[in-house]
Amino acid sequence: MATAEPRKLNRQKLYGEIYGELPNLARYEQDGVQFDAQGREVRPLAEVEELLAAEAKAAQIEEEVKFNAEVEKRVAERLKEKAK
Repeated sequence: MATAEPRKLNRQKLYGEIYGELPNLARYEQDGVQFDAQGREVRPLAEVEELLAAEAKAAQIEEEVKFNAEVEKRVAERLKEKAK
């Protein structure tokens, strides 16, 4: 799976300049990784979609955990009331 933090172009190392128009706006390449004009890593669309899907799934799981905690709290409160 892809890393969450994009890499930055190390201008102290050798890198290549990309000419022409590319759909991902890549201007430089270093160690097989493409970077934009500001030196930020440009990721393939499939990788970005994979990261977004993973983030969405994590958010969904977080909501489910919160919901389950709320349900457990309510059940515990009702059991306390019935025990009285």
